[in-house]
Amino acid sequence: MLAFLLYAIIGGIAGSIFKWVAALVEGFFIFVFSGILTGFKGSIEERMESYPKRFFFSLLLKNVIVGSINALMIYIITFNYMYQVQGNYWLYVIASIFWSFLILGYTPAFQGMYFMTSMVSLILMWVGFSILAPIIIAPLTFVISLAYYYGRINVILEEEQLRNNYYA
Repeated sequence: MLAFLLYAIIGGIAGSIFKWVAALVEGFFIFVFSGILTGFKGSIEERMESYPKRFFFSLLLKNVIVGSINALMIYIITFNYMYQVQGNYWLYVIASIFWSFLILGYTPAFQGMYFMTSMVSLILMWVGFSILAPIIIAPLTFVISLAYYYGRINVILEEEQLRNNYYA
């Protein structure tokens, strides 16, 4: 019981540090990477309005990277801790999946991406895919999300264009 409590404390500390690192990665992608893609033209709001697809490309890439890193971090910490302490395998696997579920509270947007890149990757890692799971799931999630959000952006842009043509 004491070993599991220590695992929960280590998980809480690692989760807090991960949120700080994820915030830095998010800032990098929003400010720097989206600036590189859009040529640093204007503020963040102007970049988002002028280049919505490029801006969403950087956001989706950030979400895939953050979710995959979260799954890898949880897997490595749990795997090492479980074999150092010699605890119950299923207890730590279920606890790690619950820990991965907590990333859905990190941001209200893009929860489907975080679910796929973090939870599904972690479950596949425990099933036997190991480190290959994020390598398989991340590009797949990125391509599917990119097509979905590009389609939504196109619909919004077409509606705006029809509205402008109707009132003109």
